[in-house]
Amino acid sequence: MQPAVGARQILIGTLAVFVAACSSSIQQRAIPSDANTRNVSIGTKQHHGVKRNALSYGTVLRHVVVVIMENRTVDNLFQNLQGADTQSWGLDPSGNHVKLKAVDLDTAWDPVHSHLPQGTAGGGFAVEVDNFKNDGWVNETFNNCNSPPCAGETALAYVKQAEVQNYYDLANNFTFSSEVYQTNEGPSYDAHQYLIAGQANGYSAYPHLDAAENPQGVAQCPSKSEDVATVDLTAPWPGVEKPANQIAPCQEYSTIFDLVDTAAGGGYPNINWKSYVPATNVVFWNGPMSVKHLYNLYVQEGGDSGTGNFIVDPGLSKFTADVSSGNLPPLSYVIPCPMWADHAGITGALYGPSFVSYIANTIGLNKQYWTTEPTAIIVTWDDWGGWFDHNTPYQNPNPLGNTADPNNYGYRTPMIVISPYSRAGVVDSKQKTQSAILTFIESAFNLGTLGNTDLIQYSGDNLIDGTAFNFNQSALKYTKEPLQPNAPNFGSSKLQCTNANFAG
Repeated sequence: MQPAVGARQILIGTLAVFVAACSSSIQQRAIPSDANTRNVSIGTKQHHGVKRNALSYGTVLRHVVVVIMENRTVDNLFQNLQGADTQSWGLDPSGNHVKLKAVDLDTAWDPVHSHLPQGTAGGGFAVEVDNFKNDGWVNETFNNCNSPPCAGETALAYVKQAEVQNYYDLANNFTFSSEVYQTNEGPSYDAHQYLIAGQANGYSAYPHLDAAENPQGVAQCPSKSEDVATVDLTAPWPGVEKPANQIAPCQEYSTIFDLVDTAAGGGYPNINWKSYVPATNVVFWNGPMSVKHLYNLYVQEGGDSGTGNFIVDPGLSKFTADVSSGNLPPLSYVIPCPMWADHAGITGALYGPSFVSYIANTIGLNKQYWTTEPTAIIVTWDDWGGWFDHNTPYQNPNPLGNTADPNNYGYRTPMIVISPYSRAGVVDSKQKTQSAILTFIESAFNLGTLGNTDLIQYSGDNLIDGTAFNFNQSALKYTKEPLQPNAPNFGSSKLQCTNANFAG
């Protein structure tokens, strides 16, 4: 365990030479210069029944599955993980140590996790970080209590290990990345945009207004209601969320899915990626539905009844079928039902660890996708959820040259990398942002870049160069991870998501 960082770090120096305004256009594909990777092209042929034109690879990996869970920090979810940088106390504004409280995964309270305080609700990132003294946690508010102190409710808490033992097992058997900072400072809507695009509108439009809060109404296309608060990425931290600068939850910019389609020589009806969601209207979490051209593609494919890129799959039955039939695309994103997403404030929401373990088992026990066509499963949590973390967020110049970006970076979110070539039992302590996931996908598939926070000078890592993977080792053998007692029957087409519209 290490001491808390007392003030926000500003890392400029050599990074400053990379600062430049970015373009929203997809850049030309580039081959990574990594000496330890293998570039293997599969040319133009039928691959799993789907035509792939020109897709090539930067490593031995052939598939990437990104699983996006909800609202946790390293200190909150992995407090007792051996080798991880955690701390069992936080500071109050007077400098006193406040011991973290052990809590259940399904706490009745949900810490506010807005960028700036929203009206009378208060709380959120700016309150907790308290001008980067990181001592505002006792002033946090909660979605069912907005007048601190609240009875028993606290953001200074960690989840009991027994309730998330599956996560500890996977972290110990594969690679746990402990220094992954949220690329932005806001809640789920904008966090999910960053996880597919490296931005939430701020690098593709002028003025550079980046989504900073959840929408107030309908959270996806084709809504034209301008109810998403923004901050100007050229302004100093923490920015001002001006009513006149609100945008609709339906914008236009390039995503990682576009890069994959371009590199493969064309998208639909060729299926190079899939987005598995519990319901199309899963509130704030269905990132592609807030990008105009992806929403239009969803409509073109037949909406919820389509069988192309957009898959409604509440119980993972379709994901399971794709794996067993050899139809897993190169890139998959998987979103859980709120009941098994680890989101606080939902009584009985205890089975996120089994959801993730089921996905790992499905891939790990399948010879094709573990051995013949190796897969990397990247498990991340979309934002910090208002929960305590002792490491004060740091700041880099953003792609627009702003050294005091109002929206970067947030608190640490956990990341587990599950693969035959993970560094088993290793805690990856290299500082990076969640956009390193995009950098990794770009490097693994030789995609070129989106040209914003995915550029390695901003993301901090591509995961390939010895931090999360070791491609020189013998492939790890996968051992089935037991699911929790009474876990849902994942893989069944009868399993439904009853709270998809949970607004968390």
